[in-house]
Amino acid sequence: MTLTQQEGEFHFSVATETTPGYLRYLPEFLENYYVLRAFRRVEHVRRFNIDQRYYLIFSAYLPKSSEHIDVTIEASTERGRPIHVIMTRSTPEISEELIKDIQDNILLNIQLFEDYARQYTMYLAFIPGQKVTAQRYGRGIIEKLFADSMITLFIFFIIIAGATFLLFNALFGQQLSALLSPIVIVVAELLVVGYSGRLIARTSDWRITKDRSEVIVLQYTLTEEEADTIRKQHRKKLPKIRKEIYDNTLAVGEPITCDNAHPVFAKYGIQCTPQNLIVKTVNLYDLVSKACSKFNVAIPSIVVSNKMAANAAATGLSPKRGTMLVTTGAIVQLDENELFQVIGHEVSHLKGHDPFILFFILSIEYIIRVYALTFLPQIAAIIQSLFIIYFMALLGLTFFIGKFFEAKSDLEAAVYLKEPKIMANSLRKIGFRRLIRKGGISWSFLDWIRLDPHPPLSWRIKRLDEIEDTSKIKHTFLKSVGDVFKGFLSSLT
Repeated sequence: MTLTQQEGEFHFSVATETTPGYLRYLPEFLENYYVLRAFRRVEHVRRFNIDQRYYLIFSAYLPKSSEHIDVTIEASTERGRPIHVIMTRSTPEISEELIKDIQDNILLNIQLFEDYARQYTMYLAFIPGQKVTAQRYGRGIIEKLFADSMITLFIFFIIIAGATFLLFNALFGQQLSALLSPIVIVVAELLVVGYSGRLIARTSDWRITKDRSEVIVLQYTLTEEEADTIRKQHRKKLPKIRKEIYDNTLAVGEPITCDNAHPVFAKYGIQCTPQNLIVKTVNLYDLVSKACSKFNVAIPSIVVSNKMAANAAATGLSPKRGTMLVTTGAIVQLDENELFQVIGHEVSHLKGHDPFILFFILSIEYIIRVYALTFLPQIAAIIQSLFIIYFMALLGLTFFIGKFFEAKSDLEAAVYLKEPKIMANSLRKIGFRRLIRKGGISWSFLDWIRLDPHPPLSWRIKRLDEIEDTSKIKHTFLKSVGDVFKGFLSSLT
C-alpha cells in the first residue's frame, strides 16, 4: 500500500482478501460508512460501474476553504486485481500529510468492509496430508499464557510464586521457606518456559514441515440466504463439508475449484459461483525459513492454529528450541509480504531470547523480594505495608519493559527484512478496529500505561512509516528503549 506520486496525482493499491464477486458492494459501503461521515463538506459524490469495474468518486473539501482533494476508488470484480485509489489536490498547498491521513482512513474502512464480508464468508483451511480440523473460536489457556511475549505467563508466575511462598511458610517456617521457595519456584518456572514451545505445539491444529509446507484456505462468499441456512442448519456440519471437499479435491490430487466443490456445496444449498470463490495457498514453511535465513538463526517448529483471529506468536528459549505459531486468520487477512514481516517480528523475539530475558528479570526480582522479606525486617515492613502499591508498580513495570522488546522486534524486522512500511501495513490490518475507535493514528497517556506489553498500535505504525533508511539503525534495542521513553513522554504533553 505504498503511496506514489505520478504527474500531480497520488496513487496507492490495496490487495484484498474479499472475493471478487463481493467487491462490487465496496463503493456503496465506503460512501455510507466513510465518505458521508468523515468529511464536513463533500461534493460530487458518484457511484458507477464500467463492465467489471466499480467506482466511487468524491471531492473532500478542507474546512472553510475552496481547496479540496478529488478521490477516485476503483474496485474490480476481475480476479487478482487490487483496489486502486487516486487522489488529486486542487492546489499544491494542500499538505501530503493530509493526503496520507485520507489514505490511512480509506485503508481502515476497506478493512472494515472486509470484516463485514467475513460474516457472509465460509472459510475452510487445509494442509494436504494432514488431518482435516474444524475451525476453533477464541484462544485456549495455553495460547493466552504463551503468546504476547509470554508476559501473561510471567504475571501468572508472580501470582503463583506468592502463593507458593505463603504455603512454604506454613509448612516449613519463614526462614527455611525463604531458602527453599526461590530455588524450587525458579527451577519450575524455567522448565515451563523451556517446554513452552512443545506445549503450544501440542495444543495447535497442524504442524508445518518441509514436506508439508503449504496452508490452503478456501474462501467462499455466501448470499445472505445461504449464510443464514449455514448458521441455522449446517453450522455443526462444517467439519463434514470441509472433509468432503478435501476428499473430492486435494486428497486425490485435484485443485479446489467450483466444478470440483459444487457437488458438496449443492448438498447444503449453496450454488457455487467462481467469482465468489478464492483459494489461497501459502507456503508457510518457506516464509519462516526465509525469515530465519535473514536473521541467521535456526528454523523453529512451525504450527498453525485454525482460528480466524489474525495472530502470530513465538515462544521458547531459542530459535532451535522455539515454536512459531500462525493462525489461519493471519494467513487470510495478510498478503504474503505482510505475513513475512509479522513472522520476522516473531523471529526477532526468538533470536533475542526475549522470553528468557524477561524470565530472568522477574526471577531476580522475586529472589531479592523473598530474601528482603525474610532477612531485612525494616524493608519487609515497608513492602508489606505497601504491598498493593508495590504489586501494581511491579505489574506496570513488567508490562512497560515488555514494550521495549516489542519495539525492538518491530525495528529488527525493519532492519533485517528491509520493508518497514509493509510491516506498518500489516499492523494496520491486524489492529484496524482499534485504529477506527481511536479515529486514526493517535495515542494517549492511557494507551501507554495499559497492561499490554505492546506499545500503542498507532505509535508503532507511525514509527515504522517514518523509517526511510534502515542501514542507519545500529543498536535496535537501545534505540527502541529510547523511542519508547520518547513516545511515553510525548503523551504527557
